[in-house]
Amino acid sequence: MVFKVLICMFCGSAWAPSALLGHCKKEHPEMKRGPDAQSKLNEVVLEYGIVSEVALPTFNGPPIEGLKEHKDGLVCLASNCSYACRKSSAMDTHWSKCHQFNSVTKANRNRVGVVQCFFTSTGIKYFAVNPSLTEADPEGLYATFIRDYLPSLPPLPMLPPDTYREVPPLLAHTGWNLHLGTFVTDDVKRKALVASAIRPLDSEKDALYGQLHDWVFEYMESIRDIAQHKVPYTLLRYILQYPW
Repeated sequence: MVFKVLICMFCGSAWAPSALLGHCKKEHPEMKRGPDAQSKLNEVVLEYGIVSEVALPTFNGPPIEGLKEHKDGLVCLASNCSYACRKSSAMDTHWSKCHQFNSVTKANRNRVGVVQCFFTSTGIKYFAVNPSLTEADPEGLYATFIRDYLPSLPPLPMLPPDTYREVPPLLAHTGWNLHLGTFVTDDVKRKALVASAIRPLDSEKDALYGQLHDWVFEYMESIRDIAQHKVPYTLLRYILQYPW
């Protein structure tokens, strides 16, 4: 997804075109600015369709490049809620307004996570991101699991690790570290495993496996046709042939 905004690479936040030069003058006076800076900025805004407001990205998706990642974020755990902030008081206000009839204890209302925001001048809106999805295929199996399935799992009844040598709760729960132990120290095997889970390219780029999508749907349609039109008659024939 493309966001047509102007991001200050020093601050890691987006700015409206009308406020960018003022921000640079106030916060970054060391930056040189020519007399035609405003006209050049206007040209960029028109050419690329720069906007001052954007819709929030997909919840728990990959970080937006250029925006600062805040590791002290708070992410709401209420069902079907994507609210995020950085202050416990803001989270309390959110729950009193949006989840006032939910009897969840305060300790289970939110989790600590990485959050980002576009515009910091007015109406800050944070959104949760998952740094592990950086450069991952957004439609791949790994991204789908992390983005869509993992957040639905209940919190693990385990304490966080005390040292870096301790196995993290997710690994302790799934046992992946034992099942995939031989891949940890073998770079070739590890890359082959990751490559095996990458979705096939389209038929124009992969003449063989690019047809997998069509093959699967053709197979499913054939199975449906057999189940609807052939199986009932076959069973009926056997019942009539062997009535006992």
